[in-house]
Amino acid sequence: MNNQIFARNSSYSSLRSRNRWVDSFYVLGLLLIASFLLSFHLGSLPLTAQETLMVEDALQDPGKAMIFPLMPKLISLSYALHNHVVNAWTTRLPGAVLTALSVPLLYSLTGELYLTRRPKLFVTLMYLTTLPVICSGRLANLTGISLCLTIWTIGALLRSRRNLTWAVGVGTGLGLAILTDGLIFLVLFSIILVFLYLDTPRLLVSVYFWTGVFLGVIPIFFWHFPLLNIPFLIPTLIATRNSWHRFLDIIVFSMPWLIFWGSGLKFTINSYSWSWSKLILSWSATVLVFVLLIGARMPDLAMLLIPAFSLAGGTILAEVMTWPLSNSYPNSWKSSFSSVTLLSSAFSFLLLYKTFLNPSTIQQMFFLIFSTFTVTLLLATVLITKKDQQFIATLFWGMYLVLLLLLNSPYWTTLII
Repeated sequence: MNNQIFARNSSYSSLRSRNRWVDSFYVLGLLLIASFLLSFHLGSLPLTAQETLMVEDALQDPGKAMIFPLMPKLISLSYALHNHVVNAWTTRLPGAVLTALSVPLLYSLTGELYLTRRPKLFVTLMYLTTLPVICSGRLANLTGISLCLTIWTIGALLRSRRNLTWAVGVGTGLGLAILTDGLIFLVLFSIILVFLYLDTPRLLVSVYFWTGVFLGVIPIFFWHFPLLNIPFLIPTLIATRNSWHRFLDIIVFSMPWLIFWGSGLKFTINSYSWSWSKLILSWSATVLVFVLLIGARMPDLAMLLIPAFSLAGGTILAEVMTWPLSNSYPNSWKSSFSSVTLLSSAFSFLLLYKTFLNPSTIQQMFFLIFSTFTVTLLLATVLITKKDQQFIATLFWGMYLVLLLLLNSPYWTTLII
C-alpha cells in the first residue's frame, strides 16, 4: 500500500514538474512575441503632447518633489542606461517593457483560476492582440505600469489564498501603486476587498494576510515618504461628460474581441459559484464604478478593464472548444461578425478606390491594414458558420499581423491617446 502511495506521489510530482516546464516554455514564448510587438518601430514617431509632459517630469531636478514619481523615475533610468540620450525610443521603452511583462504575468494569474492550459492561452492571447493594450502600452504614460501592477497584485492575491507569504507580493504591488498614482492604489485596494468578500472572506480577518500586506507596503511607502503628498490618495469625485470617453474608445477599438467579451460576461454571471467568475465580476464592476465617478481624473483607468474582459472572453472561447460538434455557436457571434465584416469590406473598397485615384504610400498602407483585417474577419465568419474551431487561431494570428502592419504606419500614436 505504501508503495502504491509513493508511486502515485512520484507520478504526480513528475506530472507537475513536466507541466511546470511546459508552462515555463509558454511564458517565455509569450514574453518574446509580446516584446517583439511592443518594441516594433517603437521610436519611429515623435513624442505626443502627453508624452512630452512625462519627459519634463523625468528631466526634473531630483531634489524637486514629484507626487507620482515612479514612471518618470523609470524613464529617467532609461535615459541613464542609454548614455542620457533623450528620444522617443528611450522615453517609451519603460512603458513598453512593463506592458510586455504584463502578458506572461496574466498567463501566470490565470494559472490560479483554471486547471487546463487552453483558457490560460486564450485569455493571454486575447489580451495581447487587443489594439488599445498595444498602442497605448507603447506610449510614455501610465498604461503599461498600471496594467503590470494590477495583474501582478491580483495574481499575488490569488496565490495568497493557498500560501500567505504571497500577501507580501500584494503589499508590494499596492506600495508601487502608491508611488505611481493614488487612484490606481484605491482601485486595486477596492478590487481586493470586493473579491475577498465574495470568494475568500476568511482572509479579510486574517492577521497573517494583512501583516504580509503591511510588510510589503511599508518599506516602499517610507522609502519615498518625503516626496509623497498625502491628499493625492483622496481624488476629487467629479463626474464629467468626458468621463466615459476613454471607455468608449476602448470598446470601439477592441474589435473583434468585443464580440466575445459580451458572451463571456454572460457566461461569467451564469457561473457565479466559481472563483474566476467572482474575480471577473468584482474586477470589472469596481473599475467601472471608478470610471463613472472619476474617469476624467485619469483616462488610462479604463484600460484596467481589458484584462478582466479578456478573462471573460478567453473563458468562453475555451468553453466553446469543449462543446460537441452538434452544438452551434451563439447566433450573436455570426450576426456580429457578419456585420463587422461587411463594414470593414466597404471601408476597404473605399480605400482601394481612393488608392486608385491617389496612389500615395499612406493610402496603400491603410488599404493593406484594413484588407488584412477584413480577410481575417471573413475567414473567422466562415469558420464560425461551419462550426470550425480553427476560427480562434485564425483571429489570433490575423490580429497579430494587423497590429504589426498598424505599428509600421505613421498613425498608431493617434488611435488611443
